[in-house]
Amino acid sequence: MPFRAALLVAFLAIAGALAPVPACAADKPNIVIVVVDGLGDLATPLGGANAILPDPEYRARLTPNLDRLAMLGATFTNAQAVDTLEPPEVLSLGRDGDSVALLLKAAGYTTAGTGLPKDAEEGWDEVRTYEQKAVKPHRIDGGPKNVELNLGWPIPTWGRLVPIDKRRKDDQSIEAWEGLTESLDDQLAAAWAAEQVRTKGADTPQQFVYVELLGPAVPYRGFVAPGVFFDRFPLDQIKVPPFDPGDLKDLPEGHWKKGHASASLSDDDRLAVIQAYLATVSAADYAIGKVVDAVEELNSDEVKSNDWTLVVVSKRGTPLGQKGVWAFSPWEAATNANLMIYAPQITTAEQRVTTPVGIGSVAPTVAVLAGVESPRPTGDNLMSLLPIKEHLPGVVALTTVGERALSVRSHRFRLVRYDDGGEELYDHDHDGEELFNLLHPSQAAKVKLFGMSETQVEAVKQWLSQRLDEALAQRAKPGHPSAIDDLLPGDFNNDGRVDAADSTVWRDNLGKEVPVGAAGDGDFDGRVEQDDRPIWLDNYGRKREPAPVE
Repeated sequence: MPFRAALLVAFLAIAGALAPVPACAADKPNIVIVVVDGLGDLATPLGGANAILPDPEYRARLTPNLDRLAMLGATFTNAQAVDTLEPPEVLSLGRDGDSVALLLKAAGYTTAGTGLPKDAEEGWDEVRTYEQKAVKPHRIDGGPKNVELNLGWPIPTWGRLVPIDKRRKDDQSIEAWEGLTESLDDQLAAAWAAEQVRTKGADTPQQFVYVELLGPAVPYRGFVAPGVFFDRFPLDQIKVPPFDPGDLKDLPEGHWKKGHASASLSDDDRLAVIQAYLATVSAADYAIGKVVDAVEELNSDEVKSNDWTLVVVSKRGTPLGQKGVWAFSPWEAATNANLMIYAPQITTAEQRVTTPVGIGSVAPTVAVLAGVESPRPTGDNLMSLLPIKEHLPGVVALTTVGERALSVRSHRFRLVRYDDGGEELYDHDHDGEELFNLLHPSQAAKVKLFGMSETQVEAVKQWLSQRLDEALAQRAKPGHPSAIDDLLPGDFNNDGRVDAADSTVWRDNLGKEVPVGAAGDGDFDGRVEQDDRPIWLDNYGRKREPAPVE
């Protein structure tokens, strides 16, 4: 898991108490998880669609159901994939054979799932087979096949699914379009999950439902959806993300400069592929809406034993040609994933959590919500972040790209380390598109423009490199201690208490470069500035409690 318990253990103490968790069987929530591969930050609550669909009228068509879910609960805006090349199962607790489904079943939950791996039937009372293909007759009106991505993977195809009649001619009737859409297995799987939610009886055991949608999955299916979803996004309303081959000049030498796909696509083809991706995202949102409807319906009645917690998560993002790649990269477009949690009486409406978190924390969080003792420490419980007004400084999330690259994200920075030792550093406060590698000599002017010095850049790199190594150690050996176990935001003199003495430390070092996270550097950027003082104010009066005795 990229975001191990040790990164949050100390915060659990300073928060005073965890968010409420079930105390007895009657309080345990029913839980439904919806997983969509490749959804990323294009869901409009995350803002990823703002540049691609600049007109808010068309942008509102993209993910209306995820927009609705964001209004109901918490959106984790800085959720990071575990691995963009080979993402692990969302239900995995990170150890061989450990699955949250097994834990919940042992705790008395009934379990039902669809879209599961073929060898993952243990722990399930009911398994629905996922078929992938549309049942109704159709054809694909699409683009060329086998456009090479980086790493040699192809985009299998993209384009519209069009219903056909018995004579194999296009059928443009409303009934035909509806029949084709509803016959897609993503829609059937979501409808099945919604039915599981609606038919759960008040006197039956609590239920856990899992549904995995293929969605906009590259390279497994490409970007294919019924044509009605394409029509929502006319080509003249889509703005293609710019790709400047010169952007690659400040990358380390290595395979990431080779095989980039954007150069092999014409501008028209790039536009068509992006339209197809938007259509598949919209189709996935339509499926998710079926589950949101059912959960909202059950949660609106007065029978609390019928309440459902809903988690919607994607395993990774999907780049759309930025830096010339369409998948499997260490950069934000691939690592930033969608994560939303609606837990009645725990999350609050329209809540936004900006602390970097790893998708690998979903399973331990679900275990905590269910009141089940997890083999993971409670630090993996994402609910512990809900009391934070802004973000928890000093926390990072790790993403791997197979064995090719490592990528670690803090609230402000991203450090990328390749298998050949090459590195990149990006400053998201000034460079959200990750265009300027601050470690490259050619970007010295940008370093100064961003208000940093070369020594400050080096200090941030060293700090993130240390966090990266710790996260790797925690993956290899769960429970491995972290150097920031004692993290207490605003405790600038490190005495275990946030008080007036810490303000003195901040004032004495104002304007100075200091070790990252030390001597008043509350936001972990290597310099003490005015924006560090609010971190002290927000945490004033808190103290570090003794760690619980095992």
